[in-house]
Amino acid sequence: MQRIYIDPGHGGRDTGAIGYGLVEKEIALDIGLKMSIYLRDNFVGMYRRMSRTDDTFVDLQTRTNDANSWGADVFVSIHVNAFDGSARGFETFIHDSNPTWARALQSIMHPLIFEGVQNFDALTPNRGQKMANFHVLRESQANTILTENLFIDHDSDAALLRDPNFISALAAEHAEGVANFLGLTRTS
Repeated sequence: MQRIYIDPGHGGRDTGAIGYGLVEKEIALDIGLKMSIYLRDNFVGMYRRMSRTDDTFVDLQTRTNDANSWGADVFVSIHVNAFDGSARGFETFIHDSNPTWARALQSIMHPLIFEGVQNFDALTPNRGQKMANFHVLRESQANTILTENLFIDHDSDAALLRDPNFISALAAEHAEGVANFLGLTRTS
């Protein structure tokens, strides 16, 4: 059985980015919960675990320690970006300490999620598949990816992030990407 660790970024006192009346911690949690449900309803052969299932603060070390001790095969950290209101788009990050498997995960998940975004006629830029030294990428022993799902402080991106159908589609594409990477069997 494969183990999928879903990490909605931020939570509790850590709001993450804020823009246009939206809060990153809430969007990340919504995507994470819907991703978990989508996996449960559509695939077999896996366990799912979340770093948080409500508006709770969980520090980064606790998140990675939990995933590592649980034996996660994949770790997906879900975020929403912000800059200064001028940037927009979708990007993903991995760490270079596990480049072969992490790149394989990223090469599957990134295009799937980006295509899902474009299906909403978003015309938002593909900011690319990148590497970073973020804690969850560096300290997780699983195949780890961090997704930055549009820019909360850009009016066009924020309009999409406010759409519940868009959030559901993002969650489904996150789940499909993980399932594809792990070779999960679809329920009949």
